[in-house]
Amino acid sequence: MVYDVVVVGGGITAASFVSRLNALKPELKILVLDKAMRPGGRLGARTLDLSTGVHEVDIGAAYLTASSEEFRTQVAQWLSRGLLREWTESLWVFDGAKRSESAKGPMRYAAKDGLRSLVADYFSKFAADSPGRIEYRLQTAIKSLDALEGFGAQAMVFACPVQQALRVIDTAQPPRISHQQRAELEQFKSKPVIAAWASFAEVSWPDFRAAFVNQNKTLSLIADDGSRRGDGAPVLVVHSSHEFAEEHQIAEGTALELIGEALKLLDVRAEPIIIGQHRWGLAQPSTTSDSPFWFDDHRLAICGDEWGGPSKVETAWLSGARLADFIAQSKFA
Repeated sequence: MVYDVVVVGGGITAASFVSRLNALKPELKILVLDKAMRPGGRLGARTLDLSTGVHEVDIGAAYLTASSEEFRTQVAQWLSRGLLREWTESLWVFDGAKRSESAKGPMRYAAKDGLRSLVADYFSKFAADSPGRIEYRLQTAIKSLDALEGFGAQAMVFACPVQQALRVIDTAQPPRISHQQRAELEQFKSKPVIAAWASFAEVSWPDFRAAFVNQNKTLSLIADDGSRRGDGAPVLVVHSSHEFAEEHQIAEGTALELIGEALKLLDVRAEPIIIGQHRWGLAQPSTTSDSPFWFDDHRLAICGDEWGGPSKVETAWLSGARLADFIAQSKFA
């Protein structure tokens, strides 16, 4: 089958892009290619079978916030459907080993089935409402631009970090982008993070919801995932510092150290029952652009949380929507 648009990536950016483009141009055939085993992208999750029931652990983005009117409208829809829940406005802060005043900010939203469920909901609706026009292929890794070209699409969209997109774009011979374009895209870098999680026999820590950890060589964030899910499960999730992840190119074996550091900060003595870890090599952009997406005259596009503002779930969602608006009005659609 020949497609009008092919999308690489299965996260919130891809979901937003496909949803908006499908609404604007319902006649288009869209193919989504995702190397993962289930949708979500960096809204990652792991499923734990606990004595209290099945529990989805958020191991990617810790929460989402909403500042723009457009994304607040989307959040309101998720809330009304029970997919999202208000979680907290205040988080603890540790400066080194010392706890300081809690940081109050915008409402942080969480999902009872993990943030990944927001992406899964999109793709479930595509399958139900647009069978044959929107196709979603899991466990499909694209390693060359020739392979992507083979689908015959009018536009090829990378809904993923720029560094991932460049690995594919750079396989083209002769080059498909100019030296100047490549030099501009090469400036986009991302920092790694290791996420670790652990379940316990019971909740033995205070009601802190989550804590930012500053001036710590090991941790950057601790979250009570039972609080985040709303099911009270005795599960902690921690995010490493970028420095720790740089020093540990392989995540295996790091969970005990990361969880141990969190328990020490919380002044809790408890033995984990289940532990796990995952290394996100491109967890957080260190470079972003004010432009909401990148598009060239050779039908190539890149969108995600590096485009249109500070890196967060809202930015990623808006980037996909903005690119869909552009393509719907262009000659490529």
